[in-house]
Amino acid sequence: MDQVLARLSRRTSSGRFIPEIDGLRFVAIALVVLLHVGQVLSPNLRLDRPFGTIDPSVRIPAILAPGWFGVELFFVISGFILALPFAAWRRAGARPVNLRGYYLRRLTRLEPPYVLALALSFAAAAALSPVRVLLPHLLASLIYQHRSVFGYDSNLNVPFWSLEIEVQFYLLVLLLAVLFRIDDTGRRRIAMAAVGLLAALVGSVVRWDTGTVLSYLVFFLAGFVLADVYVSDWAEQPVPRAAWDLITLVGWPVLFLLAGTTHSGRLTVIAPWLIVGLYMAAFRGPLTRRVLRNRWLTTIGGMCYSIYLLHYPLMLLIARALHPASALAWAGSAVALVAATLAAGVTFFALVERPCMEPHWPSKLIARLRTRAEGEPVRVPVTEPP
Repeated sequence: MDQVLARLSRRTSSGRFIPEIDGLRFVAIALVVLLHVGQVLSPNLRLDRPFGTIDPSVRIPAILAPGWFGVELFFVISGFILALPFAAWRRAGARPVNLRGYYLRRLTRLEPPYVLALALSFAAAAALSPVRVLLPHLLASLIYQHRSVFGYDSNLNVPFWSLEIEVQFYLLVLLLAVLFRIDDTGRRRIAMAAVGLLAALVGSVVRWDTGTVLSYLVFFLAGFVLADVYVSDWAEQPVPRAAWDLITLVGWPVLFLLAGTTHSGRLTVIAPWLIVGLYMAAFRGPLTRRVLRNRWLTTIGGMCYSIYLLHYPLMLLIARALHPASALAWAGSAVALVAATLAAGVTFFALVERPCMEPHWPSKLIARLRTRAEGEPVRVPVTEPP
């Protein structure tokens, strides 16, 4: 089993592996998947497009409501990961960030799985709707602009709205990275929080459903603050303290209660910083760390992108054949959906996403194709990052 988990482990181009982050990714993807399980198995499920928006009146079990916060959990993690090189840069003696490599790595790492998953969704949707109707939605989704163009989430894969927000944030990273040039630690972090809250205020005026990053920027900048603390205060080696486990014990139920009573977009003043506190506890709480460092959790969390890309249309297709009439049948259907989602995610990760984690895969592929075209034996060195 150790060999299986090793083959399914996430590759990192920098060699930096933070198991707590993959454990937190597991929490986020589990919440999202369980929320959508509740939606697609609802007795009053109604779709207005092939894999499009579910009627907002659809009823789900209250215990699954915290899933409304899953995407925001991912946004804070994204802010943390994207800010790490800039936080390290501001630390004395660190090398400047290679901006060309920074963006090229994200393009080669994230784009191929996204395009393939979008193509699979399009092919499945084409069996349910005319291709001529779907093509404009495909093109808008390819450039991460579906929500901006059509005013609603992609009818090929609803969760892709969050990836559109992520891409908008990637384009802002260089602008926001200037915040790390502020020398005073307190002022630097206050500036990060202030920019995020100001953007949320502007976003609320623009309207939450326009597909703009403004409404969610505060969550990414909360990740900036976390990265700053992780690098500057903890020197990337946080010291465990038992008191942090108490924050985990109390904080997660509070966050879930907030998610279950109010839409997350209205909680931008409280939620991002509560999440930061919980993520700090993930690094500092001895028991919390032990749980989140579990290899099963970190392995599944490491493939959360693959699971996220595939799970929604897959579950909708399967749910068309399921009509649970009792609580026991509902539970069995839920288990079947989760199992199918996990199996598809693992397969997609192993065949598509993990190879794209190899830093130099484009150049190796070009060399392989060129050599084959010339009819010579292929001699491409295979290197595994640490």
